[in-house]
Amino acid sequence: TIRDATKIYWDLRLSEHVPTVEFRFADVCMTVDEAIMVTGLVRALARTCYQEITAGQASVGVRPEVLQAARWQAARHGLSGNLIDVVGQTAKPAPQVVAQLLDYVGPALQALGDADEVLGLVQRTLNQGSGAQRQRQVYGQSQRFEDVVDYLVAQTAEGVS
Repeated sequence: TIRDATKIYWDLRLSEHVPTVEFRFADVCMTVDEAIMVTGLVRALARTCYQEITAGQASVGVRPEVLQAARWQAARHGLSGNLIDVVGQTAKPAPQVVAQLLDYVGPALQALGDADEVLGLVQRTLNQGSGAQRQRQVYGQSQRFEDVVDYLVAQTAEGVS
């Protein structure tokens, strides 16, 4: 009953138009550097998973409801709370889960030549907070949405100048 496959909700899929994998779990990045960081992490994750599959290594089966809970937890609390370690099925401080991800994709980041850039951007994000955290901080200081918009404009201009 769905006329267009692009209307189906998905997190990742093979592209219908180009020979690539599309990831949709992080649609919006506030800065160019954040987009570079997410892109590097996703590329390293895809490479790591591909290498495991081609080497015949068994992947860890994660139940869909655990993934849904992890997604909700991350969307709700971001880096300021706990994230769900989907393999261990436990909640852990966000920096610990991020460190586990970096350990997992580290060899791919090195092989792709992205390690220094991506690891630096991840550390900066952990130190400064996510874009959402920074926007809430700006709003918390002045209680003015106009200041948040000004902040967003300044952050965007900084990355493209």
